[in-house]
Amino acid sequence: MTSIRETLEEHQVGIYFCAVVLATSAALLIPGTSVLEFGINAALALMLFVTFLQVPLAELRRALTRVKSSSHSAELPS
Repeated sequence: MTSIRETLEEHQVGIYFCAVVLATSAALLIPGTSVLEFGINAALALMLFVTFLQVPLAELRRALTRVKSSSHSAELPS
């Protein structure tokens, strides 16, 4: 049985695409939706936060350490 997280990750692009199409349609068809504009930044921040939750921080730290060490070794004179 697949978890909800796996299902959402598998269909993430389609979900975002449908959300954008639905929001665009609502904005064009329903009058007065410009008052909801403040919610765009909140929604984008939430989506960005959820996306970064999937980044394993330990691996990110190792990757940054590798970049630092490789850039230092490039600076050493031969």
